[in-house]
Amino acid sequence: MNNEEYLKKLQSIFPNLQFFKIENNILILEYDGLFKMPLIHLNLSLINPNLFYLNPKEIFQVLYILELLYKNSLTEQEQAFIMSFMNMYLSLNDFVKSHNSENEEMHVSSLGIPVLYSYEEAFTNNPASQIIQTMINNHDNEILSGKNKQPRLVRTNETMANFMPVEEDLNFIDYGKAGFTTLLLIGGAIVSSIFYITSFIIGH
Repeated sequence: MNNEEYLKKLQSIFPNLQFFKIENNILILEYDGLFKMPLIHLNLSLINPNLFYLNPKEIFQVLYILELLYKNSLTEQEQAFIMSFMNMYLSLNDFVKSHNSENEEMHVSSLGIPVLYSYEEAFTNNPASQIIQTMINNHDNEILSGKNKQPRLVRTNETMANFMPVEEDLNFIDYGKAGFTTLLLIGGAIVSSIFYITSFIIGH
């Protein structure tokens, strides 16, 4: 079953997928903007279906990170995107662990699917995986040194994140004005974390 057929099957189970479609193996999200991404490597049927409980923009971003795991080289914008994604994930993971928030545990677990993938042998030496692993190791070292009081990240947990817009410009798909927004509940306050990435292309 190809990705387009499988997506249609999933749409009868996961309401958030009604905003997606696939044309010529390009994933399209129409939800608070237009988002497009070529599905070059991903097989949706092999991805943990818990991902599809996330909101549409989070689903899209996680799929984008998963695609980046396959690349042998990354642009500066792609590297920056992964780093921002991981900073958000680590903060959210810390919050859930320190507050024993069972309601958010599955959410963070689904967002964290790319973290687990990054430790698989097929990806471990690729640049996206290297960035993820380095950031996790640095975070754990901060915890061990006492700079960060949060519990140490356990990689066996399925733990990760949120979004980015895309515009079609003539002959290429451009992630112009890309970004993601994640709301974290910290001390009863809502903290908005916003990161904008401009003019980057997923090119093959």
